[in-house]
Amino acid sequence: MRTVDEGDVSDRRALRERLQCKSFSWYITEVFPELLDQIRNIPAQAPGLLDRLLGAGPTSDAPTMTNDLSWVEGSFVKPPDYRAAKCKSMKFPDKASFPKVTIIIPYLMEAWFQIKATVGSLLWATDMDLVDEVRFIDDANPLDHRFRAKLQALHQKIRVITNPHRIGLTQSKVVGAQGAKGDILIFLEPHCVMTPYWLEAMLSRMMQVPKTTVVIPVIDIIQEYKEGRTAQQLYQKAGIAVGNFKIESLEFGWMSLLQRNSSYSDPEPYPAPAMPGGIFGIWRSWWEESGTYDEEMGEWGGENIEMSLRLWRCGGRIEALPRSRIL
Repeated sequence: MRTVDEGDVSDRRALRERLQCKSFSWYITEVFPELLDQIRNIPAQAPGLLDRLLGAGPTSDAPTMTNDLSWVEGSFVKPPDYRAAKCKSMKFPDKASFPKVTIIIPYLMEAWFQIKATVGSLLWATDMDLVDEVRFIDDANPLDHRFRAKLQALHQKIRVITNPHRIGLTQSKVVGAQGAKGDILIFLEPHCVMTPYWLEAMLSRMMQVPKTTVVIPVIDIIQEYKEGRTAQQLYQKAGIAVGNFKIESLEFGWMSLLQRNSSYSDPEPYPAPAMPGGIFGIWRSWWEESGTYDEEMGEWGGENIEMSLRLWRCGGRIEALPRSRIL
């Protein structure tokens, strides 16, 4: 196995001790037992890996104001409602009881039509009274991909924060959360489509469970975008799956669930061993207490696996929420 210089991780070790994190062995036994088969199948080039992994471990600018939302209707193709029938009749608490939300969306070399569609669907499907601010983090895009003025003209709650130089997706998310006033942070991608009541469903669940629970909506599928496609051609309902990863590459993936526990009733929330890095909700207090993202993991890939392991082992939990759906 290739030796990698891990750098100075003393601050992360101190964080682990402060949160009294459990061992990786506990994570495999209690959260992701299927991972054990992956580890056992790793080629002999990695002698002793199983023992090492399972060994006991120590415990900007102000936005431009606008009220003209006439552009929203034609900015994206409205998706089908993939929620279960009982979800469509759900009653939510009065919105005055909901915590305020800061939405954080980093972007790099994204097409304008995709960003505009994301914002359009957000405004169409979201009660913006629940949102304190929508923060787009421009990771030092070239001038023709910054879209600062265009973005801030779309809604008065949109703010664009521009990094002075390229720092990568992971650090951009950390920058986006700094100084946020919302009690809950929602991380999104700049090429997604929201569906009705996605936010109310997330907030309702997050108010019911301990604040150490990270919630992820079910992420349905957007097919290759082509102009003129209908919703049926463009969108596809995702099957029931949980986030996981491969131990050899630490690559995130989805594992289909062919069977559920007899006690499970759709569309109840269910635990997930790992989460995607782009779309999730977390209480700001727990985001900060649990150590945010590891800022030394600058570019895309791996940060969500590191965070998943840390959350589960350090007193947290990850839940998938079929009542909330995003494409």
